[in-house]
Amino acid sequence: MRGPRLLVVAIVLLAGEASAQEWYEAYRDGVKALAQGRADRAVSLLEYAVSRRPQPGRNVVTYGTNVLEQYYPYLRLAEAYLHQRDLAGARSALKRSETWGREPEDERRRLASRADELAARLAPPPPATTPSPPPVTTRETSPESAATPPPAVAAPAVAPSPLPSLPARPREVPTPRTAPAAGASRPVEAAALAAGTLEVVSQPPGAAVYLDDELIGSTDPEWGRLVRSGVPPGRHRVRLGLAGYRDLTDEVDFAAGARADLRRRLSPPPAAADRRPLLFGAVAVVLLALTAWALRRSSAAPAVAPATPSPRHAFDAAGPTPPRVTPSRVTPPGMGSPGVRHDADGTARFGDYRLIEPLGRGGMASVYKAERRGEIYALKRPLPSFLEEPEFLERFLREAEIGRTLHHPNIVRILERGEVDGVPYFTMELVAGETLQAQLQRVGALEPRLAVRIVVQIAEALDYAHLKGVVHRDLKPSNVMVLADGTVKVMDYGIARVRRFEGLTLTGAFLGSPDYVAPEAIEGQNSDGRSDLYSLGVLFFEALSGRRPFLADTPFAILRQHLTEPPPAPTSLRPDVPPALDAIVLRLLRKAPEERYASAEELVLALRDFLNRAA
Repeated sequence: MRGPRLLVVAIVLLAGEASAQEWYEAYRDGVKALAQGRADRAVSLLEYAVSRRPQPGRNVVTYGTNVLEQYYPYLRLAEAYLHQRDLAGARSALKRSETWGREPEDERRRLASRADELAARLAPPPPATTPSPPPVTTRETSPESAATPPPAVAAPAVAPSPLPSLPARPREVPTPRTAPAAGASRPVEAAALAAGTLEVVSQPPGAAVYLDDELIGSTDPEWGRLVRSGVPPGRHRVRLGLAGYRDLTDEVDFAAGARADLRRRLSPPPAAADRRPLLFGAVAVVLLALTAWALRRSSAAPAVAPATPSPRHAFDAAGPTPPRVTPSRVTPPGMGSPGVRHDADGTARFGDYRLIEPLGRGGMASVYKAERRGEIYALKRPLPSFLEEPEFLERFLREAEIGRTLHHPNIVRILERGEVDGVPYFTMELVAGETLQAQLQRVGALEPRLAVRIVVQIAEALDYAHLKGVVHRDLKPSNVMVLADGTVKVMDYGIARVRRFEGLTLTGAFLGSPDYVAPEAIEGQNSDGRSDLYSLGVLFFEALSGRRPFLADTPFAILRQHLTEPPPAPTSLRPDVPPALDAIVLRLLRKAPEERYASAEELVLALRDFLNRAA
């Protein structure tokens, strides 16, 4: 494959904690949601981050040698609550920030001032005042006019009382204040009353809760309860997920201001049925039937009858009787793609997903570009020939389950897993770029510093996975994606290739590809993170020199070279490679694991030291 194109990436095998999201991932996504004006999502993510790591600070270590320069969750949380016009939530976050005393005080005072302004705006208006009656104005009467009697007029029945004298200038009548309408004074309160509340109780506790595919938190690890307010009225999709259990999804209708209770018990995935006894029995029956048929045929000589023409009838007068053709068995529609149905317009659908186009097909699974509710995903599902293999299905489900908890900027995430008509699947994010293999085929050997920048990102991903207890076991250029901005992502972090290789077929000999496999894996010894470092050394050699260190006509000859022959130095093929990189590559390619780097973190430090000195 040449040129950039959409490819899909899968990650798997995690033997560490099974939290739905790491705290630093939740904090990063929460800050991003806040910047996008999505206050509800920001609150849920930041509260989740605080629940996992409550202590704020600067230069906080996340994983390996990576640090987060600023971790101020309570200030960001207060800001998100202010966007929601939730005064109590904002003040609570500011109080927690003040208690820790590790976040900037000037920013905390600024947010406190905003909270006071919000309190003033939300305060009830003063009571309406009743206007006083307008005063009566009269003209001043002079003494002369008082002495002169007025003209004769008809006297009223009751004489009015004399009025006091007032200033000549009339007084202005104040305009009375009108009390605001009850329904229009507090739109925010009306919106809050219209929103619903979701209460989730899960067994076992600690399940991740998704509302319309957005993480809103986890149920309490002890009581299994989670309460989320502010849910807009209408139908919403609620999903519960927990490592080692099947996902549970419900459609919940929320009425305005109502409360919805969701109490569910998660069930473990069904154990794959062992079909081997049935298979062995069927083979035995076939063998017995063939033996009986062979014995019967050998004991009786077949009688050859002369060919006699069949009688002709009136309706065959037009010509000879056509030969009898046995109709072939027609494959029922859909057997090539179990679980796929087609709409009247020909659109292919797999469960809730619309299949747009195939992205790739490997020896065990196929990947499609798929759409659901306007979102684009990469959907991976096994090939039909593997649906009856329990061991493969077990590894596939493990990839989907564990891969969802492996969060790293250099590893593309698995988003959701499920099953349609007995066919398991999982979805992944779609990445635009090209594989390192395609890049090397297109441009040849890379400039040394560019090769180091690519390899150090792969080492970062390996370091993170190794800390989680995950060994890739099949690292090679075709499993590394290079994006347009230079970001590198490791893919295919799940199903080890046990049975099929490119040009090689074995049955359970070792894990990996012959061109990149470590010697200890060939010999069937236990593989650990240092086996991945050997594969990375082969990849590094290829990126620097444009070819692999061991070449042969057959895969078996390549395996023998991995076991017995010393690798050449990259400078023997490309003299401009710096000697420091020669030393790093040759150390990665040592035959004995204990002679390589002790960890991927040690390799990361060596590569970053080279980049700093070369800058």
